[in-house]
Amino acid sequence: MSERVQNLASSVYSEFEVMIGTYGDGVIKNLMPQVVTILESLNQAYREKQEHEVELELLHVENDNLKVQFEREKQVRKTNEQVNLTNFLSLLLLAYLLHK
Repeated sequence: MSERVQNLASSVYSEFEVMIGTYGDGVIKNLMPQVVTILESLNQAYREKQEHEVELELLHVENDNLKVQFEREKQVRKTNEQVNLTNFLSLLLLAYLLHK
């Protein structure tokens, strides 16, 4: 159980002890199982939240890596296009000179 939920459970238990001391055991008889279920659900939700936070952080890292890869590939493509254009212009000039 998470520390956060444990602290909450401890606080609720302390309040129940006060109620039992004042009104007797029967006062929380029907309430206790419901509170336990709520605390268990809260703990499960807290655990799932932590898992989602880890997953989200991993997705951020993956996204950053993909951005870097995209920029790298974009630069390579630009360089290749410049080389191809230079080669094309050189061939065009050569063809012009040969037919002159």
